[in-house]
Amino acid sequence: MAITIDQWELAEKCVGNLRRVLLYGPPGTGKTYGAMHYNLSADQPVYTNTLTEETPASELRGHFVMTDGSYKWMHGPAIRSWLDGARYVLNELDRASGDCHSFCYAVLDDHASAQLTLPNGDTVHPTDAASFVVTMNGTESDLPEALIDRMDAIIHITRPHPAAIAALPDDLRLIATEATSSDNPHLRTSIRKWFAFDAARQKMDTVHACVAVFGDKAQDVINAYELRARL
Repeated sequence: MAITIDQWELAEKCVGNLRRVLLYGPPGTGKTYGAMHYNLSADQPVYTNTLTEETPASELRGHFVMTDGSYKWMHGPAIRSWLDGARYVLNELDRASGDCHSFCYAVLDDHASAQLTLPNGDTVHPTDAASFVVTMNGTESDLPEALIDRMDAIIHITRPHPAAIAALPDDLRLIATEATSSDNPHLRTSIRKWFAFDAARQKMDTVHACVAVFGDKAQDVINAYELRARL
């Protein structure tokens, strides 16, 4: 019999307690929020980058800057996370350039062998407290095998955190739960849209709020909303 554990319960156990965790799944589920808040030690800093195909590895590693007429080395967030024992959150790693992926092989290497010699000549190692959380909207197969192999835990997040659903008004919770967990991409909506809809309907009627927030999915939302209102 397969072992079943709630995805958010597992994420909360792993983030911060394991050194390298990947959270992947559709947008608007709270992956980044969990990555930045779960199991932080007292005063532990959190650094973050959202990566694109144009992001160079130097933005993560660091680079020389001109200060008072001379060049001085400035650590990037990846190296600072090593030295400061910080939580480093890397969003959209699947969209990163090959340059960033190659750099992350070193940053996410096993603790015992992780080491980098920087352009300024310093050789640095991660402190024991340094940890990394990778988030992305794609699938794990979108990452190079060498990066997948470096992850201590890989967790598929398919629905919003229960606390996010609970923060919605009573009349939206059930319909938002169904819509944000739908397997049909034409029906699925993110939790962000439901908070936006709740705000919009305070300023306008339900139909206009639905069209403004949900666009071409508005009719399905209206139908479901009216159905729930009658139950």
